[in-house]
Amino acid sequence: MKNRVLSLAVSFPIVAMLTLPALSARAQSGEIWKAESIPAQSPITGGPWTLEQTGSSNAAPSAGYCVGGVPQLNPGTERMAPYYFPFVTGSGSKLHGIFDYRPRTSNEAVVAASSKDGGLTWQFEQEVLELNKGVCPASDLVDIGNDAGLGHCGWAGGSPIDAASGRSAEPCTR
Repeated sequence: MKNRVLSLAVSFPIVAMLTLPALSARAQSGEIWKAESIPAQSPITGGPWTLEQTGSSNAAPSAGYCVGGVPQLNPGTERMAPYYFPFVTGSGSKLHGIFDYRPRTSNEAVVAASSKDGGLTWQFEQEVLELNKGVCPASDLVDIGNDAGLGHCGWAGGSPIDAASGRSAEPCTR
């Protein structure tokens, strides 16, 4: 009788140790995601200039960004680049996103957009806190180069934002 109780006492924890992790992993994972096709970048309608508009490249990083000293807009629907670091809320097909708009080091801003098809396409809504508002590079072969990866120091660093320009009232420092 003692051997049977001892055997049950030892067997039960072993079975539990082997079974519970599998149940726990299944409960934690919830839905299993599976790619059904290769990824494709979403397009955006409206908003600021996009990389696809006029053949920008490593050799000409600002090609088409400005025409006649004026920064260009997205005239229609183009691939959603250079939009980075999305923060997306919503459910189902209706989504709202906030993106870091960053055409290399020529400019940076926060852009809001909405989607009615679960993020397959986006509609531009608003651009705020533009770093280099209205500023153009000297030519298509260069960029402004004054971002230097400092980002929006007016938010994280606590610097006040100038309401008229949307820029930080103090220079970014590390």
